[in-house]
Amino acid sequence: MMADGIRQTITALRTVVDLYIEGKVIPTEFLVLPEAKGNKTLLGLDFLNAAGIFLDVQGGKWHFSENPRKQYKFFKKTLKDFSISSFDLREDEAKHLSREQAKKLM
Repeated sequence: MMADGIRQTITALRTVVDLYIEGKVIPTEFLVLPEAKGNKTLLGLDFLNAAGIFLDVQGGKWHFSENPRKQYKFFKKTLKDFSISSFDLREDEAKHLSREQAKKLM
């Protein structure tokens, strides 16, 4: 069910992207809705668990589980400071896509 309460059947694409955070590489699965426009990505508990990230919300900081003494502060960043970059699909990433879908991404 969509956020507006309406049931729809939609096509979603799945990919795994390497996210680089403070020198650590975290392979992260994303679901892509090709028809959606202007969306923002929210990483959830599954990501935090896979990355071994512990949040100290009250203290405004976080750390990786393997090094709790190395703390990182939360910060705010406005959208105008974000940059958009291109990416290349690995050969195995496009195998689940139709030829047309793969062309749109390349």
